[in-house]
Amino acid sequence: MAPLDPPPEAIYESIEVAEAHIQQWAEAHGYATVRKTSVCDKRGEIRKIWVICDKGGKIRSIKPPVPATADQQQGETKPRKAGSRKTGCEFTLTITRTSEIQWEVAIITATHNHEPSVNASTHPTHRKLTTNEENVVNAMIERTAKPRDILLALKQLNPYTHYYRTGSG
Repeated sequence: MAPLDPPPEAIYESIEVAEAHIQQWAEAHGYATVRKTSVCDKRGEIRKIWVICDKGGKIRSIKPPVPATADQQQGETKPRKAGSRKTGCEFTLTITRTSEIQWEVAIITATHNHEPSVNASTHPTHRKLTTNEENVVNAMIERTAKPRDILLALKQLNPYTHYYRTGSG
């Protein structure tokens, strides 16, 4: 199994910059990260965030088969296509606000229990639109642009986007 390098421990000016850097690092190394939990101070401001691999956490069980529909014979069940991307990966890091109002990234558990992903689009986190991309999509929807034109605009805005066209038309 190839090692998945953790992001470097560093100090950032804002939590947004820290999370963006961590996500970019993870994408380049074949994994993605998500917030697990956070702690706020008495003023309601975030003090510390725990970040885990998106394959971390409890493995969800496969759901039972779905009962037969009217078209199928009585007593027959249709197997459900269900599963989990979770592998119980223990990779964990924290982002902590320092006394200088900066954000420090510290690695808690640096190891992953899975191979790197072949394509970043397998991770929902990497398929999220940025605020700028959302604005472009919304503006084009208001002008009733065709989906292929919206996708072309997204590709021009960001050639490395993980969106692609499916189907015909």
